[in-house]
Parts: sequence; C-alpha cells; structure tokens
Amino acid sequence: MKHDDKEKWIDDVLGSMKGIQRAKPGADLFSRIEQNIEAPGARLIPMRQWSYGIAAAVIILVLNVFAFRQITEYNQSNNTEMLVSGESDESLFSNYNIYER
Repeated sequence: MKHDDKEKWIDDVLGSMKGIQRAKPGADLFSRIEQNIEAPGARLIPMRQWSYGIAAAVIILVLNVFAFRQITEYNQSNNTEMLVSGESDESLFSNYNIYER
C-alpha cells in the first residue's frame, strides 16, 4: 500500500511539470558568448611585478632559514645544559606514592 502511495506522489510531482514553459535565452546571449570567446584571454604581467614577487619570496625564505637556525641552536644549548646539570623530566617527582600523606 505504501509503495502505491509513493508511486502516485511521484506521478503527481512529475505531472505538475507538464504545464511549465521552457526557459528561453535572451536574444543577445549567443553574440555575447561569441564575443567572450574571441576576446583576448590572458593578461600579461610586467617583469617588474615578477621581480617584486621573487624578491619577497627570497626575503621570506631567508627569514625562515634564520629563524629555524636560531631555534635549533637554542634547543641544542638547552639540551646540553640539561645534560650537564643532570636535570630531566624524571627529577620532577621525588616520591611516586601519591596516595600517602
């Protein structure tokens, strides 16, 4: 019974589309499409803009390398100091019996 109701609903929905007019394009649509196809496509970018972009990329790369080296040296010096002083994460707890008072 449910299947018949579903089929009837589908037929009603599709039947409601019969009286609708088809969409019609504007009169000048075809000529506008042709104009867009024939129009020059790519815009040329001047060399000056390319050189500014490349210079900015090089500056960012140099700054990143400098920051990476600074962080690496800082981490290595901290690791060396921890090894020399004997500090480590193990020394954070002196007593692991946390339930005793």
